[in-house]
Amino acid sequence: MKKIFTLFGVAALATCLFTACGDDEEEGLADNTYRIEKATTVWDAASVEAYDYTEYQYITLNCANATNDVTVSGWLQCVAGTYNAQTSDGDYMRYRDENDLVNGDIYNFYPNTDSWSETISAIDLTALTLSGNWSEEYTDYATALANYDQENQIVHFENMDASDINTLKGTMKNIHWNEWATPAKADNSKKACTFDKK
Repeated sequence: MKKIFTLFGVAALATCLFTACGDDEEEGLADNTYRIEKATTVWDAASVEAYDYTEYQYITLNCANATNDVTVSGWLQCVAGTYNAQTSDGDYMRYRDENDLVNGDIYNFYPNTDSWSETISAIDLTALTLSGNWSEEYTDYATALANYDQENQIVHFENMDASDINTLKGTMKNIHWNEWATPAKADNSKKACTFDKK
């Protein structure tokens, strides 16, 4: 009987350790870090801006790299919780790399909005701080176009080879913006995903 309780104790301890190790992706980051991971490329945002659409239950969050030629922009929920494409009412992110354009004006990135996953672990709309993470699958423009259903106006990710699909992730550790940015154009309000032009 002692051996059984010892085994249960070891199993319980191991479970606790595994849970602690995998708790939050943002744990290893310094405060005010917004980390972007695109396939094997990793960078931390040099600037962050946010737009207040909380009356519609979301915010727009944009960030840029140090040289301001790569930006990530999109929509997140304004209440702590875990969300998917349906429960977030269509949140997703756009990756805009000025050095990776098709025909000079189309960003070579297309997200699988159905794959969206989002966790807002902490948000303070008075202090303007946010912690959490999000992820989505994506493909390049040519693959998205080859799998585009003109009649239904959707891209069929389920028809793609696994090698054509990668992951974009964002991890936010207590990021802060000084004030809500003023929407300069409709680009900052939530919209359905389309091929993204400059």
